[in-house]
Amino acid sequence: MFGSYEIKELYKPKILFVAPLPPPFGGQAIMSEIVFRVLSPSYMVNINVEGSILFNFFIIFKIAFYLIFKRPDIIYFTCSRSKMGAIRDMMLLFLSRLLNIKIINHLHGNEIQDILHPEWLKKLVTTAYQGINTTIFVSQKQAYEFPISVPLMKKVVLPNCYDKVFDEISWTQKKLKINVGEVNILFISFLMESKGIFIALEVFERLAIEYPHLRFNVAGDFRTDYLSS
Repeated sequence: MFGSYEIKELYKPKILFVAPLPPPFGGQAIMSEIVFRVLSPSYMVNINVEGSILFNFFIIFKIAFYLIFKRPDIIYFTCSRSKMGAIRDMMLLFLSRLLNIKIINHLHGNEIQDILHPEWLKKLVTTAYQGINTTIFVSQKQAYEFPISVPLMKKVVLPNCYDKVFDEISWTQKKLKINVGEVNILFISFLMESKGIFIALEVFERLAIEYPHLRFNVAGDFRTDYLSS
């Protein structure tokens, strides 16, 4: 005789998703959209906006509303690299820590040094970051060079770059065999030197000599960076 079994629905944690979503399109926004589809969060706050200070405070209010009245189990957010964004992040982190909510941070870029100046802001940011349970990095080097000390934070590396095997490819090796029609290559990113746009253009120029049916498409806003003269 078989015993009776009760089938229970698996518990799905409530996730608050705080990250940039396209448009406008950029590497971080596209990655966030992929994560958004995978997680299917209960609540979402899109921070991919370039509005007034008043509008940014509206975003802060919206985050606080979800934290206080919806009480999510997990927060997934992409930490900001601007001072205004750092204020938003600190509010999120301090309040989440007070409410004992698990926090997962995804650091897509590594230029967060701007939020560590002046010294008083660095101390506030460092204190706030102590509440992060896990941070996702795009490379081992990025995880190692993370400029904020968070002893209890778990570091996870989710690669977001080309495989090292490409470093072993020589231009003198056997030519690629491309027997299809027109091939479109898309480079999508902020257009600044540190993102590799000039390297991409150089590579395409070499490929186009041998494969005239290739088309190179570029999408992204122009930005200055530390390599700009």
